[in-house]
Amino acid sequence: MNFTNIVYGRHCVKGWRWSVEENMHPAHTLWCICGGKGTLKVGDKSFMLCRGDIFYLNYNKPLVGVQDDENPLHVQYVDFIPDKSEDTSQFILHKKVVHMNFILSLLERVRVALQKSKDEASLWLNALLREYQSLDDGNIYSPYSEKIELLCERIRQTPGVDYSISEFAEEFGLSTDHFIRIFKKETGQSPYAFIQQARLDLAQICLRYSNMSITQIAINCGFSDLYSFSKFFKSRIGMSPRAFRNR
Repeated sequence: MNFTNIVYGRHCVKGWRWSVEENMHPAHTLWCICGGKGTLKVGDKSFMLCRGDIFYLNYNKPLVGVQDDENPLHVQYVDFIPDKSEDTSQFILHKKVVHMNFILSLLERVRVALQKSKDEASLWLNALLREYQSLDDGNIYSPYSEKIELLCERIRQTPGVDYSISEFAEEFGLSTDHFIRIFKKETGQSPYAFIQQARLDLAQICLRYSNMSITQIAINCGFSDLYSFSKFFKSRIGMSPRAFRNR
């Protein structure tokens, strides 16, 4: 699918309300509930919102969204305008999934790619939309889903820790090979790849928004020295950490 515009966003604020009249929004939106509670009414259909709800919105019906201010919605979304020649009729309005890690990792890749080029963001957005289409409504629940979700959140919060895959496996009561297979099935990535991506995400945030030295950022992100950090960063982003900070 080709796009004329792509915008990534998120929101998580008290007092949030959303109302769009029919055909009054120019874009389409993939709207993903990562947490919180609320309601969404699209035309004559109403949905109670919580983590795992994903919507493909084309705004051909009026829309009203309200959140529970005691448990504000945490939403990530991508707005995009498909080329007029694109057929989007195959996308259904709503899917409810048990685990969202792979969807969230693709959203993050869209966000990061937008900092580089629209063409790269388009590649990841197409991957995200294909994944949405392939989701089975209420996709198969694994007894490990919740524990994997909690582990992923721990890694995202503290990616600089010297994690051990074998210790993760022990926490789950599994062999290392079995744990790796389950983790990849749940998230779409190996544990090692997930940790590396979390470190890369933290590094980009620190380089862009903090005054920490690049050496300190390397240490905080779990790298043993500046050289290994710089080599890893350039292999993934295509430029050195210093060039990324100064651009």
